Amino acid sequence: MSEIIPKQLFLGNVLNVNRLSWLNQKNIQTIVCVANKEDVTIREEIRSCKTVHQFELVDNLTQELDFDSVIALIEDALKQGAVLVNCAVGLSRSPAFVIAYLMKTKKMSLNMAYQTVKRARPKINPNGSFMRQLQEYEVYLMSVQ
Repeated sequence: MSEIIPKQLFLGNVLNVNRLSWLNQKNIQTIVCVANKEDVTIREEIRSCKTVHQFELVDNLTQELDFDSVIALIEDALKQGAVLVNCAVGLSRSPAFVIAYLMKTKKMSLNMAYQTVKRARPKINPNGSFMRQLQEYEVYLMSVQ
């Protein structure tokens, strides 16, 4: 599990999401899983004591990402405690959303947000389509700020 914003926002994978002791240690109250149930099964023990939002997203070149709805969910969840954003491996889907979150809420450029996440989790590698969508999102954010 990688800490992106100290004591607030974490990025992880299927192993992290199912380790209750880690979640409790980091005060993670909300899990935002951006992977389908075939890729990530969250144990009932976790679901019974944490708020879990699971989005049925796949890591392929045709998957469209709705950054704003997930960002709004993260913002709201942070009022209750720390948030873990995860997918199966923590390489493509979840980093894309965390990068978008930093772009929107911290007013970072795509490059700055990407580098921030990469420093915390060096193995990130959003697929080409997700990177294109992040580039488009950056243009959109510049037009509305």
